[in-house]
Amino acid sequence: MSLTEQEKFQQLEEKSKKIIEGAIQINTKIEAAQDSYQKLCELAKAKFQTDDLEELQTLLESWEKENAEQYENYEKALNQIEAEVLEKSKAIKEIQQSVS
Repeated sequence: MSLTEQEKFQQLEEKSKKIIEGAIQINTKIEAAQDSYQKLCELAKAKFQTDDLEELQTLLESWEKENAEQYENYEKALNQIEAEVLEKSKAIKEIQQSVS
């Protein structure tokens, strides 16, 4: 069964409409993404004084390093306090045993 010229034209016209609709959807998504990007850039500038991705990455890395150092220092301090508490507990027990 062969299509008439008019049917072929209608098929091409429908295909063309679908392509145009797809292009419109893509453009809408691109515009939404650009708007989101601009908002995120503004937020980053307001919060971190930059929207440069490399600078933000460097900032993040320095914060992670700082957090790791603070965690390590906190852990050392707690271990030292724990050791002092154990030492004092032993001293108290020794005093109590010598008094008994």
